[in-house]
Amino acid sequence: MTRAIITSAPLNALIVVALLAIPAAVPAAAADYYRSVGGIAIYIRVLPAAMVQAHAPEHPEATMHGGTPAWGEQYHVAIALFDRLSGKRIRDARIKATAFDMRRPGNRLPGPHNELQPMLTAGEASYGNYLNTPAPAPFRVELEIRRPGESRVARASVEYQHAVVTTKPHA
Repeated sequence: MTRAIITSAPLNALIVVALLAIPAAVPAAAADYYRSVGGIAIYIRVLPAAMVQAHAPEHPEATMHGGTPAWGEQYHVAIALFDRLSGKRIRDARIKATAFDMRRPGNRLPGPHNELQPMLTAGEASYGNYLNTPAPAPFRVELEIRRPGESRVARASVEYQHAVVTTKPHA
């Protein structure tokens, strides 16, 4: 028995493009981002607060950051920081996150003081807090990262668009 091998370059290219397009067609409820600023590797995760609220009341995440605020469109932002040279996790930073409505540039959204708090994610040090956002409209999260002993503030931003999924009733 012999196997046919596809050797057509255009066909192979079409297959690769089709496979790469599959993840883009699937809406995500959470988004992960990576930024690198001033020697700091920044891993950012944005997810709807409802995903955190779904935890059982006895789960530690149900009450983190004082619980989910009951007003506005709340999203949870989680950040993990690493020193780019050593690869070691940064545990002593102070991080401020501010949400901006991308439909109105420069318009900071109302909300509580958005200092990200130290927290554990899978047993590892990270930072997080809730942000009031214009979801489902697109928004931008701007980060200010301060480290002890450094005068320079590292700044990074991410843009987030909530995936809206609609369903049609079956006939």
